[in-house]
Amino acid sequence: WRRLLERFPTVKQHLGKAQRVTEWFHADRVSFLTPQVIGPRWARLPSAVAFVDPLFSTGFTLTLLGIRRLAALLEAGLVPDAEEPRWREYEHLTLQDAEAVGRLTGAAFANLGRFDRFIPLTRIYFAAAIWAETSHRLGKPLADGFLLFGDPGFRARSFRCFEQLSDAAIPASVCDDTTRSLIDPFDLGGLLEPNRGNWHPARAEDLFAAADKIGATIEELRVMLRTCGMQF
Repeated sequence: WRRLLERFPTVKQHLGKAQRVTEWFHADRVSFLTPQVIGPRWARLPSAVAFVDPLFSTGFTLTLLGIRRLAALLEAGLVPDAEEPRWREYEHLTLQDAEAVGRLTGAAFANLGRFDRFIPLTRIYFAAAIWAETSHRLGKPLADGFLLFGDPGFRARSFRCFEQLSDAAIPASVCDDTTRSLIDPFDLGGLLEPNRGNWHPARAEDLFAAADKIGATIEELRVMLRTCGMQF
């Protein structure tokens, strides 16, 4: 405990006088990945296939996405079978999503101490999340994958951004420009608004202004927001 406090002075400032009241417990790294997603008459949900970290709360999205995919296969009367093409596709998509989460989370942790790089990285996540949620609520077709990472173009460019953001030799300003270019076509929440100061409220006006990006009319967006219980 004392060694831990010496490593983190700010923690020591708050907890330096704390006394142990139980035995110490220690857990090794809990992240994991299993390559086998399906087998004879069984299939794993995404949460049983891979785990990285709770950052960005990706577990909720991945689990619901997995349930939706599994339900469609079971409703079609398909029993889990590694030789069945549609079950192999389920396995492929599940592992693909796990890779996307791993790259996103890894880049975030690599930049926790560099705020000027962490900001554009989180914009990628929120732009993809807002786009995916809006598309789903409008009943529009989605790329079958985690947020927008199922779209091959967005996925490849995002991964390049993650690598760039984690490379200290590349100026943060260059990373920011690259990120802005990536998310601009998908920005429904005013994430690139220069006068926000990294403060992004949930404003219907931002969504209406970007209606053409999602291929919806303002009236369709109004109906969607009212259905979701939003007053504006």
